[in-house]
Order: sequence, then structure tokens, then C-alpha cells
Amino acid sequence: MTRHAHPSSPLRRRLFKWFAVAIVTSLIFGTGLGWLLWFLNHHEHHQHPIERFEAARVAEQWQNPAARSAILKDIGEHLNFGVELRAPNGALLETYGDLCPHLFATVPVNALDGTLLGNLALCQPRGFPGSEGKEHGPPRPGARMLIAVLAALLVMWAASGRVARLLAAPLQDLAQVADDLGHGKLSSRAALSSRHHGVDELDSLAQSINDMAERIERQLHDQKELLAAVSHELRTPLGHAKLLIEMARDQPDGQKPLDELENELVELERMVGQLLASARLDFAALKQQNVDAVPLAVRVLERAGIDAALLQVDTDRTEVFADPALLAQALANLLDNARRHGGSVVALRLHQVDNLLYFDTLDNGPGFADGQSDSAFEPFQRGPASHGGLGLGLTLVRRIALAHHGAVQAGNRPEGGACVGIAVPLAT
Repeated sequence: MTRHAHPSSPLRRRLFKWFAVAIVTSLIFGTGLGWLLWFLNHHEHHQHPIERFEAARVAEQWQNPAARSAILKDIGEHLNFGVELRAPNGALLETYGDLCPHLFATVPVNALDGTLLGNLALCQPRGFPGSEGKEHGPPRPGARMLIAVLAALLVMWAASGRVARLLAAPLQDLAQVADDLGHGKLSSRAALSSRHHGVDELDSLAQSINDMAERIERQLHDQKELLAAVSHELRTPLGHAKLLIEMARDQPDGQKPLDELENELVELERMVGQLLASARLDFAALKQQNVDAVPLAVRVLERAGIDAALLQVDTDRTEVFADPALLAQALANLLDNARRHGGSVVALRLHQVDNLLYFDTLDNGPGFADGQSDSAFEPFQRGPASHGGLGLGLTLVRRIALAHHGAVQAGNRPEGGACVGIAVPLAT
């Protein structure tokens, strides 16, 4: 059988791509917003009171070049700025300090009547690391922001690749388990907890897949055992039926072989009924409705050849919400179990406990040995006094009870014998 791999690389690449797009988009938006805030902040610097004050001082001494130069020197020394004084047409009139292209602020120099005399330009403060003795000062704030953005981009890019791998790897593990199950390797299990700590959702998904795999493996194992047991058990009545037919042909009065043949056919019908009931439970094909338990129990007793007078009703509420066919099959299995292991049926008792109606079969047999009642409903359990059967009758009873959200019980009676029963919800 050809196996198809499910590489996680395409998924990892797609996750990485989307992470990268989200990161780049976020950084572009953040950078744009940062530039806008920087621009607004830079624009506000043009209106700083200190800068306007210095511009007013220059305006007062505009016609006195020596005093004006002294003011520029005072600004440069005390504020640690490079200073440029330009005419309204942009021509450079005077400078002080090391000039740099990184403008900090530009302030208009106006006369008292509002006439524009020139512009006072303040350069990036001197004395910053890397500015001494160099033609150009430190990088602009925008350049520093760009460097920070690029560094953040590289870090987030690497982180996105790691996150994409952490998300894709466990999904690949789950895909591999699903592929193994599809190809019949039912022992395959997902084990994520040891490798992907903290991803509770993935661990929960892995646990669900493991539970599903265990149920499938268990069901297939039980079905194989059931088919093996049924195939063996069916051969016995079929072979006996063939022998009885030959005997009936050879005897003038073939009534006895025919009676025995009828019994064998009844046994076959019982086995087929159990198989059909088990199949309905496997496919959850229940048809629940309100059912009066008394007439149903009477019909089951009569079909089993047991006197209906053995039915004991110890409750006023006898209507249950159940699938009548499956409930009848469960009661038939209980009665058959009582006859096979307990010798004979003493009573079929109906009684209520809380919102459940119990159907208990009482027999006069040896009862359960110590600890045997706990495993009475397990598959392929046969008592020492068993006469044929698959050992699945009580197992089917338990499955029917669980499908109805009911219960089962098994134990010994104080007066001797066993009490085995099923409980289903009362009708509301």
C-alpha cells in the first residue's frame, strides 16, 4: 500500500508568510506614525520660547554686525548649538560653531514692524558621541528610528519563523497519526505534551485523537473476537441441524428430530439477534420512545418459555424511555443468563430507584464466586456452570444500558442464587 506523506513545510511556509506580512505591515504603520510624531515634535521646536527669544536678540542687533556676531557666539557656546544666520533669500550671512546638515530648528528673525530680516538656524547639538572632529554629526532621529525598525524587523522575522515551526510541527504529528490510522496502524498515538508545553489546545486535540484511536482499536479487537466466537458457535447448531435433518429422513416418526431442530434454530435466532443488537449499538441506531415495561416484560418471558406469573412489579411507575427492541433483547439475555448459570429463573422483578426502573432477574443457582460479580459484564466471561454461549450476553446488556444512560448490577441474593439486572430511565 502506498503511503502519502504530509509534509509540514508548505503549512510552515504559509504561516511564516502571513506572520511576515503582518510584521512588515505593523512596522510600516508604526514607522509612519513615528515619523509623523517626530515631524510634529520637530515643528513644535520652531515655536520654542527660547529659540524665539534668541531670534529677538538677533533682531535687536541686526544693524550692528559685531554685536550680532557676539549673540551668535553666545548662543553656540551656552546652548551648544551650531548656528547659521541666513538672509530671507537663503544666502548665508554668518555662522558659528561646527556646521552640520542635521537641522534642529529654524526661527524667523523679524523686525519690530514684522518685516522678515532673516532666519536663525540651529544645528544638531554639538558634543554628541561621534560628532567631534567629523564633517557630519550624529545620525538624524529618523535614521536612528530606521535602524531600530530594521533591527526589530530582523528579530520579529526570526521569531515568526520559530512560531510557525512550533505551530506546524504538532499539526504534522497529528496528520501523521491520522494517516497511520487510515492505513490500519491503530497503535499509532499522538504525543505532544512532552514536546510542546503550554499549547493546551493542541494537547487536547491530541488526546481526543488518541481516545478515538483507542476506541477504534478496541472495537475492532472486540469485533474480531466476536466474529471468531460466533463463527465457532454457529458451526455447532448448524452441524447439529444437518444431522437432525438426516435423522428425520431415516426415521418413520421424525417428530423428535424436528423438535430438536427447532431448538437449534431458536439458538441461531438468538445469536443473530445479539449480533443485530450489537450492530445497532455500534451505529447508535436507537429508536427511543415511551414504553410500558410490564407488557414488554410479559412478552419477553413468554418468548423465553417462562411463566409470566414470575413477573414481580414493585413500583407504580412502569413507563420507561427506551428502545423497545434493544430493551427486549437485554431482558432476553438476562433470562438466558439466569437459566444457563443459575439453573432456573425465580422471578423477573421491576422496581424503581430514583429516576431509574430496574429489571432484575433472580435465579436459584450457586451465585457468584468472590470477585466474579465485578467482571460479570466483561466480554467472553463464562461461568463454571455455563452450557454453551458466547459469553457476550451480559456484555450486550451493559452496552444497552449505557446507550440508554442507565446502569447494570450483579450480585448474590441473601437467600441464595444471583441477582443480575439492568436499569433504564423512567419516562418523563
